Amino acid sequence: MNVQSSREIGKKVKFYRLRAGLTQERLAEVVGVTFQQIQKYENGSTKLNTDKLQQICGALDISVADLFPARERSPDRLTHDEERLVEAFRKIPSDHHRQSLVAVAEAIANG
Repeated sequence: MNVQSSREIGKKVKFYRLRAGLTQERLAEVVGVTFQQIQKYENGSTKLNTDKLQQICGALDISVADLFPARERSPDRLTHDEERLVEAFRKIPSDHHRQSLVAVAEAIANG
């Protein structure tokens, strides 16, 4: 089993925060902590508890799994992007639009 250190998790939090275009101050505001606390999470000097980990991931629009090393996924388990795609697909009210989207995805996949 590959255990992630607080420092490694913190680096990924920082990566995803920057990718989301958020400052430490804004992320702190959303999560309900000080920006200094976000700094401590990002540099690994403070461990994230499960509640804050989930709040941070929600604020960054990532799954908790995104902060950990990729591992062999079972074929029936969806990735985060696949979950997002399914969720968006299910919100499309028109059967015609859903079928069009499937056709586009198949065309892209088949080159």
